[in-house]
Amino acid sequence: MPTVSDQPEPKSSLSVLKNAKRIVRYVAERCSQPNDFGSFDISIYDTAWLAMIQDPVVPGCWLFPESYSYLLIHQTENGMWPTHGLPMNGILNTLAALLALVKHQKSDTISNNMGNHDPIEAHDVLKRVEKARGALQSALNDCDMNQLLNVGCKMLVPGLLRQLGEEGVVFEFESQSTLATMYQQALAKFDSDDLVFTQPTTLIDSLEAFVDVVDFSLLRNYCSAERGIMGSPASTAAYLVGSPERDARAQAYLENVVRKFGSCGGVPSGFPTLAFEMSWIISTLFSSNFIVEDFRDCNFHAVTQYLRKVISDQGNLHGSVPTCLTDVDDTARCMLALTLLDAHIDQAALINELEERVNHFESYKFKSTTCVSANCSILLMLLTSPNVDQYISQIEKALTLICRCWNAKILQNEKNVTAEHTCMLLTYAMYQLLRVYAQGSLRNVSVDVIETEVPIILIQLLGRTLSEHKGNGSWGDSVERTSFGVLLISYALKLPWPSSIRGHAKAAFFQAKAYLEAHSNEGATGDLIWINKVTYRLPTLAETYCLAAINSSIEEQSWTPEVEQIFGMDANKMNKLASFFGRLPLLQNLLEATMTFAIHEAAMYFKRLKQVRLDIFPRDDMAVSTDKYLQYIPVAWTTINATNGFILSGDEMWEMIVLSMLNYQADEYMESVVARLAETSSQDLAAMIKSEVRNGEPEAKTQVVSSPIKPDRDLSPTPSDFEDIAIVVSKYIRHVKLHPALMQSPKSAQIHVTQELEKFLLAHMAHNSDSARLRKHRQSQGSALVDWHDQVPYYDWARTTGANDTSCPYSFAFFCCLISSDESHCLVSMEQKYLAREMCLHLATLCRQYNDFGSARRDDQEDNLNSLHFPEFTDEDGRGMSCQKTAENTGREDYLEKANVLLMKVAGIERALMQVCWDALSSGLNKEVRAKLKAFIDITDLFGQIYVARDIASKVKR
Repeated sequence: MPTVSDQPEPKSSLSVLKNAKRIVRYVAERCSQPNDFGSFDISIYDTAWLAMIQDPVVPGCWLFPESYSYLLIHQTENGMWPTHGLPMNGILNTLAALLALVKHQKSDTISNNMGNHDPIEAHDVLKRVEKARGALQSALNDCDMNQLLNVGCKMLVPGLLRQLGEEGVVFEFESQSTLATMYQQALAKFDSDDLVFTQPTTLIDSLEAFVDVVDFSLLRNYCSAERGIMGSPASTAAYLVGSPERDARAQAYLENVVRKFGSCGGVPSGFPTLAFEMSWIISTLFSSNFIVEDFRDCNFHAVTQYLRKVISDQGNLHGSVPTCLTDVDDTARCMLALTLLDAHIDQAALINELEERVNHFESYKFKSTTCVSANCSILLMLLTSPNVDQYISQIEKALTLICRCWNAKILQNEKNVTAEHTCMLLTYAMYQLLRVYAQGSLRNVSVDVIETEVPIILIQLLGRTLSEHKGNGSWGDSVERTSFGVLLISYALKLPWPSSIRGHAKAAFFQAKAYLEAHSNEGATGDLIWINKVTYRLPTLAETYCLAAINSSIEEQSWTPEVEQIFGMDANKMNKLASFFGRLPLLQNLLEATMTFAIHEAAMYFKRLKQVRLDIFPRDDMAVSTDKYLQYIPVAWTTINATNGFILSGDEMWEMIVLSMLNYQADEYMESVVARLAETSSQDLAAMIKSEVRNGEPEAKTQVVSSPIKPDRDLSPTPSDFEDIAIVVSKYIRHVKLHPALMQSPKSAQIHVTQELEKFLLAHMAHNSDSARLRKHRQSQGSALVDWHDQVPYYDWARTTGANDTSCPYSFAFFCCLISSDESHCLVSMEQKYLAREMCLHLATLCRQYNDFGSARRDDQEDNLNSLHFPEFTDEDGRGMSCQKTAENTGREDYLEKANVLLMKVAGIERALMQVCWDALSSGLNKEVRAKLKAFIDITDLFGQIYVARDIASKVKR
């Protein structure tokens, strides 16, 4: 691994500074004419709307024929307009462009009024329409409408489909009903007053969806010659198309935009955008080692005066275009920029307006999405406030939302579509939070969030970002995305990470910086990753981020012992865990860096897990050895999540880590406490379990195979002990039944989970009875084999009691609810559910056999029934190889080894059968569900491999 001293020196800091100052001067000079500046590149979508405006003076002619020509030039061979890597781009671009073509096709002046452009024959337009129609139909069929980029798309797609339908162009596709539902849900967020636009809302920014639906004459007070309607060419064009009266201000605005972009007919998705671009440029540069004093000759006075005026004119809230709909993200960025320029502004008015919003800061007023980027900007603004502790409640509100969204993998970013940009913002916000905390502030913020949740998120942000780092030093072969990655690492490494984490991150940092320096001439190009309604390039910010990244450093700050302890790890223990897990077959191909991050992520989960280990089971009062499995459980989940592309969210990971711990504890409790109950008490407990689980549900037969007998020990609990046991078991059952993942699932799914839970608990009791029978026989017969003539065959036992008490079927049913959307289930058909049950049965049986292979010695010492105790595991002469005691007492260890080999052969059969079921099941699942269920299979398999390598279960003290 390269060290810091091995890295090439970066380009002259003077060169970087010179270019940064050039950008700042460039935007500062535009402060005198802010309505004539914008760097967004041309948008097909917005251009299409200009192509639909008829000339108000010359009947039958078009106001912007050059925009129509621009559309024709950029239609692709397949009939669509460019997607730029995002299906929704292509759909929106093609919907609008096709609508423009249809309108022109119906016009009597198709071949006229083309200015200096070549006329287009009517039959050529018809061919283009049909080609676009067919391509769009295919795109709609293939698109997941749940992945619409923003709330505007939920309005625009159905709105444009409606207008095309009115022109005779009708589409039908599978997710149409889903889209219609989303459209109605979006509309339901607004009352009737909003629908006539009595105040600014996102609807005004999406006027294209309401042509011929809303009286646009009500919008005249939102239009200006400088900014049109909300600074949106598409909305302004739609306003002109649908307005009963011509508004000269809207026309003047659009004509100005066309001129500013070279009169080619193409226009951007937003104009003017000086406030937006300036805020992000300033806040980005001065968050990455640039010093304000070095820019004193860049007319910061003009910059600060302009930004102050923008906020003042907007009543504290502003959007990317002054006098447009209020955008909290841009406002926070503007205030952050002013703070970094030592030009503080009173935040009270902004905070007061936002305070009425209960759970989070929304990006736009009345917007139904939860925007992580906006809350990061809000958090940064508050953390840089000179009186930060005044805003504790607001900081907690934003922080809670950010953590919740990250843990749920809901990373809505209203500005940029890349994961790197969102993760960079999150990392910087978390770093600043800990920096302020280390200075003695924020002492009323939840300690658990500061010391547990935030560090977990930080290591996940860093580890997942590094996992996408390419061998050439880039992220996605993109200068802009690589800039985001470099900045993320630079922010993260200011924290006191262990040396192993720092080593991997440093290597990636210097490699990525070398890539940026080698491609610095591409820095001002930018990628189509910024988002309005469709994606666009933003060259000014692309170059800003590149310069900020090249200028960044990874120098660790000085931290208080309190913060250092949060990130402290036992290096020796981490290395041992990495070595052990790296030898397991499922993880042998995991990269060293990925394993390192997974181990350290698990260590942070382990700290959190210790806080809840006694929430249900009184483990410290039980006669069992140390719960060493507690440290293995988080590692198993973090490593398997890494091998599966981090498909599981933080919430899903944590819930399954807790469930895995509870499964181990339930197993311990059943073997060490419940097993000591007398037969009548056991029967009473079984009845209580059924009643508690079913809670009024009709009684169903529970398939467990047992031979209950009365334990012959003097340790049977007293009546008061029985009551304590019943309370603990009831608490466990209620924990599962009342879990939010179940409560939001369909009733049938809830019943399935509780049925499997009942089988799990009763199977443990049946297993206890079988073990007691084994123990009694040994006490009377010595180490001789049990007379099994009245015992069920191993095949039946392994698939009932043996499989059910592994917790695999119950955990799988719970996991399916956990990964499902609200009020739905990931397994939708009867066939899928049947295959899943069959697959899970083989998986559970496989789990039992691996478990018994690893725990054979402990089970034999504790007289706990193991697969190898069954008579099927005998030699060719029928002599017993069934237990460790027998083998040791007779000197026949070789027979025991043969039994183990036979057990693994049987496990191989179960694996093959499981794979057949999985192949049949997975082919009909959607990509995300398939990947998550695969992770569950792998984690179950991994626990089996752990048992083969090392018995991590606790020993019952006799």
